[in-house]
Amino acid sequence: MSDARNPEIPDFAVHEQGGAHILAVGQGVELNAYKAPEFAARIRSTLADTACSRLVVDLSGASFVDSTALGKLVEGFFEAGELDKKFQIFTPQPRIQKLFEITGLAGVFDIVDSLPETD
Repeated sequence: MSDARNPEIPDFAVHEQGGAHILAVGQGVELNAYKAPEFAARIRSTLADTACSRLVVDLSGASFVDSTALGKLVEGFFEAGELDKKFQIFTPQPRIQKLFEITGLAGVFDIVDSLPETD
C-alpha cells in the first residue's frame, strides 16, 4: 500500500545497509490500527528472509505510533528471538522515543542511535 497523498511513496520499504535489513517507515506514515496489519506483514516477511540476520525498524518517517503498532513491534521482537535474529529500532524523534519510555518498552527493545553505515 502507498501513501494516499503521493501514491509513488511506499508506506514501508526494505533495503540492505551495513549488514542489516532496514524496514523504513515512509515519511509521514501513521502507524495505527489501519496500517498495523501491513506493518506486521512486512516485519514477518523480512524476518523470514534467510539472508536477514539483523532487522532494524526505522521509525524516523513515522508521524504517529499507536498501541496496535507497538504490539506488532513486540510480536516482531519475539519472532526475531525465535529465529535467532537481531531486532533493533531506530527512532530519532523525541516524541516517539518518549512513547517507548512511558510504556517500558525502551528497556525491552534494542533502540539504536543511528542506522548502520552504508556498505
